[in-house]
Amino acid sequence: MAFACGLEFGTSNSAVATVDGGRPSLVPIEAAQPTIPTALFFHADDDTVAFGREAIADYVDGVAGRQMRSLKRILGTDLLHERTRRGTASNALADVIGIFLRHLKLQTETATGNPIDNRQNSAQGSFCGNSFTWAVYLLGASVGSAKTACPAIS
Repeated sequence: MAFACGLEFGTSNSAVATVDGGRPSLVPIEAAQPTIPTALFFHADDDTVAFGREAIADYVDGVAGRQMRSLKRILGTDLLHERTRRGTASNALADVIGIFLRHLKLQTETATGNPIDNRQNSAQGSFCGNSFTWAVYLLGASVGSAKTACPAIS
């Protein structure tokens, strides 16, 4: 059986599960943790971005920058195409989501040793404005532009 993975892009937390050789498992996305808070922190002093627990810690510790959480809430709304400021830069909110999804993709590839190089829009469901469909769409549409939207993303 081929390698496959699925994304849970949650309002509070996100996770990725894989099926490899017929065996499902959660991917340790953040250190040894199988979930990651759906949060980003754009540092004001440079172009770096913190994700998950590190993003929350930077915010709580008073590091200068911009924290963004609950990104899923804008899916299926007109806000998706609005722009948001972060330091001297500005990004469409769709690109901010793309930056987070790209991070999940890269972490999954690193943890599993398998590239994720195509997607299949076969999931069905409707939750909060058909957000899952939007997340699948964004994984393909915005992850590619996430590197342009935020040069610190490799």
